[in-house]
Amino acid sequence: MFKKLLGRFYNGNPNKADFTEKDLPKNRIMLFFHVLGTRLFKLVQLNMIYFIAIIPTLIWTVWTFMAVMEAAAPAEGVVPPDIGMVLRDYFLILIPCMALAGPGTAGATYVLRRWAQDEHAFVWGDFWAALKANFTQSMVLNLLNGLAFFVLYFCYWYYGTMAIDNIYMRLPQYFIMFLAIFVVMMNQYMMPLLVTYDLSIRKIITNAARLTILRLPQSVGILLCTLIPFCTIFLGTLFLSLFYSFFGFMLTGLLWVSGAVAAFDKFINPNIEGVEINRGLHPDYKG
Repeated sequence: MFKKLLGRFYNGNPNKADFTEKDLPKNRIMLFFHVLGTRLFKLVQLNMIYFIAIIPTLIWTVWTFMAVMEAAAPAEGVVPPDIGMVLRDYFLILIPCMALAGPGTAGATYVLRRWAQDEHAFVWGDFWAALKANFTQSMVLNLLNGLAFFVLYFCYWYYGTMAIDNIYMRLPQYFIMFLAIFVVMMNQYMMPLLVTYDLSIRKIITNAARLTILRLPQSVGILLCTLIPFCTIFLGTLFLSLFYSFFGFMLTGLLWVSGAVAAFDKFINPNIEGVEINRGLHPDYKG
C-alpha cells in the first residue's frame, strides 16, 4: 500500500482523467500553484541536486554567519572581530563561490523554466544538459554578479564610515542600498535569459535591467515573497536550514522563473517569429 502511495506521489495518479484545454490555468498565479502541486516531489529532487552544486557558497555563508554571531555577542575576555571586515571578506570570497555555482544555477533554471510553462523536463537529464550547454557563460555571469555585490558592499561600508563624521554621506549610502536591491531584482531575469535566448553577457545584463524597470512592481512583489520564509526566524535557524535543504531554493527559483517567463511573453517573445506565447495557460488569457 505504501509503495502504491509513493508511486502515485512520484508519478501522479494514473486513473485521473486527461487534462483538457478548458482545465488550463486562467492566469499565472493559478499556473504557479498548478506546477507547485503537480511537481512538488520533483522540486524536492531538483532542490537536493542544486544544494550539492552550491556547497562552497553554503559552507562559506554558514562560516561567516557564525563569525558575525561571535562578533555580535563575544565571549568574555575575547576581542570580537569587526563585523564590517568580516562581511567584506565574506563578499570577497563569495565571488569565486558564486562563479562555481553558476553552472548548477543554469541547469536548475532551465528545468524550472520548462516547468513554469507546464512543459515536461527530466530532473537530472535536463539539469545536466543545461549545465553543460551554459557552463562557461553561467560562470562568467555569476562571477560578475559576485563582483557587483562585493563592490556594492564595499561602497556601502565606505560611505558608512564617512557618515560617522558627515551625516550627508548617508545619502550615497542609501543610494548604494537601493542599487543593491535593484541588482538582486535583476537576478530574477538574468539566468532565465541565459538559458532561454542566445545572448551575450552584456545583452543579458542590459535586458535584465530593462525588464526589472518595466516590471518594477512585479519584481518588488516577487522579492518580498522571497523574503517571507525569513519571517519565520522565530522558529530558529534549524527550520530555515531544513526548509532550504529540501525545498526552499527551488520554490524561490520557481517563483522567480515564473515572473521571468511572464516578462518574456509580454516584452520579448511577441517580437520573435514562431514563438508560442503564454504556454500552459488558458487560450483566453490575454496577459
